[in-house]
Amino acid sequence: MNIRNESLSLNRLGLLMKRDVLSSYRSMLIRIAAASGILLMIDILNLWGGDADLYHHIEVFSAVLLVGGFFFTSAAFKEIHRKESNMAYLLLPASPLEKVLSRILFFSAGWIVIVILWYTLFTLISFGAGELLFGTHFPMHGPFHPKLTMVYMHYMVLQSVFLAGAVYFRRTHFFKTVLALFISLFIFLLIMALFSRIIFASYFTGFFDVREAAVMQLEGLAPYRFGGFVSFMNVLKDVMYWGILAPAAWVFTYVRFREVQIKDGI
Repeated sequence: MNIRNESLSLNRLGLLMKRDVLSSYRSMLIRIAAASGILLMIDILNLWGGDADLYHHIEVFSAVLLVGGFFFTSAAFKEIHRKESNMAYLLLPASPLEKVLSRILFFSAGWIVIVILWYTLFTLISFGAGELLFGTHFPMHGPFHPKLTMVYMHYMVLQSVFLAGAVYFRRTHFFKTVLALFISLFIFLLIMALFSRIIFASYFTGFFDVREAAVMQLEGLAPYRFGGFVSFMNVLKDVMYWGILAPAAWVFTYVRFREVQIKDGI
């Protein structure tokens, strides 16, 4: 299971991505058309009610990119979880590394490009419908608006978690991944609460009952006594989230893909 022993051909990778696009574009177009109809009705109703929010399209674009991307990514490896398609996918002339890499590229940067092209066209349709029916429209913003930069970055990181969920769970990938995220977040917050209880034990009267006077004292001393610790934790948080989470999820996806491909393909 050594990645160094895997073959990687850009030509095969391109053909594999082409095959993925051709095998899924019909269902994706149907879903995009249905979503466009719903979003257009929402735009018309909002304009009818006189609600032309300045950042409407940015907010809707962000929601479509994130929620839609997570949903589609959760089905990225449905072929290897189905007996009727597992063997055919196993026999594709591509290495496991190429198969995983093709899904990473398609559902990360590829999905961003798809949404940009789709929503740009949708914005023009919404603009025309608004002007035709009400003589007004929502303000138009390009896909490179500064407010969208962080949205793209967060999607690239969080998408990797849903890709890992797609290869790990056999069914209901999206909902199980969301549930796993909530459970992980709850455990993390619980650990942090216990950690804080231990570190700041002198400021508590009960398990989580904090003395008011101690809180006021802590607020005054915190910048001096704990400033370095807080800065360290912020740096650690950024390193874990921006630098480690996505690569770790991709490595997990590759390892799990090899395991599932062998186990379910026999």
